[in-house]
Amino acid sequence: VRWADEAGAKKIICALPFPSGPLNATRLASWGRHQNMNASVAIATVAALGVNEVVALRAIRSLIIPAAFEIFGTVVAGVPAHSGRRGPTIIIDSAHNNDKTKATADTLELWITGQKKAGRAPSVHLVFGMSYNKDLKKCLKNLLPHTDYLYATRFTKNILRKCFDPRQIAKDGKTRVKSAKAYLFPDDAFKAAIQNAGANDVVLVTGSIFLAGELRPIAIKFTENQKHNFDKN
Repeated sequence: VRWADEAGAKKIICALPFPSGPLNATRLASWGRHQNMNASVAIATVAALGVNEVVALRAIRSLIIPAAFEIFGTVVAGVPAHSGRRGPTIIIDSAHNNDKTKATADTLELWITGQKKAGRAPSVHLVFGMSYNKDLKKCLKNLLPHTDYLYATRFTKNILRKCFDPRQIAKDGKTRVKSAKAYLFPDDAFKAAIQNAGANDVVLVTGSIFLAGELRPIAIKFTENQKHNFDKN
């Protein structure tokens, strides 16, 4: 099993003994080299179990993992979607340790490369919060080289897990980005990021499963509705 990333094409090449020959699964629904590797393992497993290759291909192409560099549509606060105006791309991600934030940073770099090839130069607005038992400095080191604006925050739904003070996150990151601000509540950080981001920019939420889980429903709401009015939320 091998994989290839052709400027974000996300192509899996699986040379396994299926009855009909090697299986080629292209354009996975999930982004990232690490997801390509995961898909390769899954394909190898189902091949060994004798699962029909058509079923395997259909499943691997359509699988979407929530909050795993999950890309939502574009939004503009207070503007109907049919008006022709665009808002930033929203990405909800649950990376929460050194290895996972490395994978997120790598995937973000691939995504930005694809945007630049399409003639766009997106700025990255990072909404970031993290559990206190994680290595904050290493995770910021992975993400901030790809970040323009940092919105430091925390999760609020899991009262049993301590999180880093947003002020500490902003302080640790302020010398490596254009702007770093702390927000006590994650929805305020998310709102500020979307309002400040340009049409070609990206708002990336990451650093915690709990933060991703808290903001993902808001991302869904504002990308599915025809109008987006953050002042009412």
